[in-house]
Amino acid sequence: MSIIFPRTCASCGKTLPFNGKNNICNSCFDGFEKNKGLICKRCSAPLKDGGAHCYDCKDGKNIYFEVLKAPYVYQDKIKKVIKKFKYSDRTFLAADFACSMSKLIIKEEWCKDIDIIIPVPLHFIKQFRRGYNQSFLLAKHIGRYLNKPVCKDILFRKKNTKAQFGLGRQEREKNLENNFVLSDKYADFIKGKKVLLVDDVATTCTTINQCSKILKKSKAKKVYAVTIARAK
Repeated sequence: MSIIFPRTCASCGKTLPFNGKNNICNSCFDGFEKNKGLICKRCSAPLKDGGAHCYDCKDGKNIYFEVLKAPYVYQDKIKKVIKKFKYSDRTFLAADFACSMSKLIIKEEWCKDIDIIIPVPLHFIKQFRRGYNQSFLLAKHIGRYLNKPVCKDILFRKKNTKAQFGLGRQEREKNLENNFVLSDKYADFIKGKKVLLVDDVATTCTTINQCSKILKKSKAKKVYAVTIARAK
């Protein structure tokens, strides 16, 4: 089968070893820009001029998550692969990305205290059209790595909003305002829980922050977050 249908790298198209598990070659993984060095301690935004926090996280007002981690910077090379993962049915890429995400957060002291993992929800119409929720696929694999339960039905979206791509911060906030809702049957369950939110990309962190706001209002004790990549 490997001779007739060889496995190829989802990024560069290079032939992969037939007995390998990864769907992205080591060369491409090494070429993805790592999100480390001068980054915000709270939201992991790359900082050109150094410092502990970015402008938005400096005073901590209206920021509802404890910390957001992302192994990569959202730049051209990884951007193309994430796009394939989200829109071209390359669901197998979830395992590759989740491995990097898990390796990053497992180093954090708070990781062992996580009670549940929650993927950022898609509106049911968008999920029906796409066929899957990429954040849930990531969460499932991360749950296996961390040996933590994944709860996909706690949060849902009320409105099928337009895509966040190309919108500024204020437009993003308005687009998602009052859109995330906690399921009534989980109202008591979420109280006192330490939650890990999972999404694909953090651009302005608006989506993660709105989800965190709902969880905190529902008495979740702590909300941490992880994404594949963080925009500059």
